[in-house]
Amino acid sequence: MDKSKNLRETAKTLLSEGAVKSIIGYKKGRFPFYLQPAIIKDPEEAASLVFTPLSRQNLVSFIKKAAKPVGVVVKGCDLRSLVDLLQEHQIGRGDVRIIGVTCAGVLKGDALEHDPRFKPAEIKDVVEDDGRIKVITSSGEFEMPEDSMMEKCRSCSVHAPYLYDDLIGGGEPGKAPGPPAYPGVEEIEKMTPGEKRAFWLDMFSRCIRCNACRQACPLCFCEECVMDEAKPRWVTAEVDPVENLFAHLIRIYHSAGRCVSCGECERACPVGIPLSLLYNKAAKEVNELFGYNPGVDPEAQPAMLTYRLEDPECKSCLGGRNL
Repeated sequence: MDKSKNLRETAKTLLSEGAVKSIIGYKKGRFPFYLQPAIIKDPEEAASLVFTPLSRQNLVSFIKKAAKPVGVVVKGCDLRSLVDLLQEHQIGRGDVRIIGVTCAGVLKGDALEHDPRFKPAEIKDVVEDDGRIKVITSSGEFEMPEDSMMEKCRSCSVHAPYLYDDLIGGGEPGKAPGPPAYPGVEEIEKMTPGEKRAFWLDMFSRCIRCNACRQACPLCFCEECVMDEAKPRWVTAEVDPVENLFAHLIRIYHSAGRCVSCGECERACPVGIPLSLLYNKAAKEVNELFGYNPGVDPEAQPAMLTYRLEDPECKSCLGGRNL
């Protein structure tokens, strides 16, 4: 099935019939191996929409910027962040038309540029063929290996969306996901406290405080971020390993019980900090403590907004009292 063709037909129909005022999707960029987000309002603009194994970006981040009701193209993993926004009443279900697309996985950002079998200038298209990702070049077709896909794709359990208004790609609807695999967390947990501190200080010594991670996150929707507050000032703008670590720890606490491991923060980071490790660790802790998996049920109460008598006791760092 040609998903791009199906998507264009669906988008044109929705806009022509007035079912939505705008649609958020992907269109080709300046190079054949890059796609960029697109917000379209005219039915004729639907001809520019595509969906390929290069559709990496989580488009949920753009919902607030589009005219409502808005149709948004989502992969199964992206859907979870949309569910979070519904839970937190940032958008209403009637304001969004969910255009779900089945997805076999998307390529890493640098997978095509570093493949020795062909040059980027030779690439004509990247397609999915029965679950396999193929690169069409002027010198032939090449199948991409599994390790060329993003880490989250290799452990994904939601290749087909489980909540949608329109389904692109055919097949059966997906099932609500169970807890993710939390890739990379096990190696971090094996470290001693001193090793963890040294590892993260080294990682965050790269941070240039550009806030690309914050801007890319679909769940960072505050009008004023605590990082930007002057009174009180919780963290300075100084680029320093300890200050950087403190800033990211503040953000991880704000994301606990909400992060769905979409990987947008790490994908957007210009200096390659493995942010997914940090957020996957927090997600694992929330799941083990409270049995909560975010982004599954729009009607569920988020873990950090729920108090239950059977919640596990935790010892305070201030005097060791049970909280």
